[in-house]
Amino acid sequence: EFMKAYVVEKWCEPEELQFKEVPDPKPEKDQILLDIKACGMNFPDMLLIQGKYQLRPTRPFIPGTEVSGVVSALGENVKNFKVGDRAMALSWLGGYAEKVAILAKDAFLIPEKMSFEEAAAFNVTYQSSYFAVIVRGKLQKTETLLVHAGAGGIGTAAIQIGKAIGSKVYATV
Repeated sequence: EFMKAYVVEKWCEPEELQFKEVPDPKPEKDQILLDIKACGMNFPDMLLIQGKYQLRPTRPFIPGTEVSGVVSALGENVKNFKVGDRAMALSWLGGYAEKVAILAKDAFLIPEKMSFEEAAAFNVTYQSSYFAVIVRGKLQKTETLLVHAGAGGIGTAAIQIGKAIGSKVYATV
């Protein structure tokens, strides 16, 4: 069977990706097959497409780092998911397609109140912001957080994390 996907055949700008039919992926050992409902697009994705990222996969490849969707098949040894589960994942590659096979350890169940779109935008941006604000910055409830570029994905996540712990937050845009 075949699916639609955006494929990098040569280093290019995102609008130059090739939209074509490719064979459906099959889940291997320790993988789930995810029918993709939403996919994030981040700065590293654009660099990857252009051949400017630290990772340079063999072409052709399907880009797309973070996805959300519905589990449609399980590879051998997968115990923490079942067919029909809503999941979000760091796919690293393969997200700009209708389906992706990914390691189950890189996937997480989507909370009931979270949409597919929110879940697809969660992994990269919120992990980056959490690491910057909480792990490295060690922001405390009694402190003030200044976020530059507060209108972007990383900035918006940093604002929300700061507010969630009770800090006073200011942002520039």
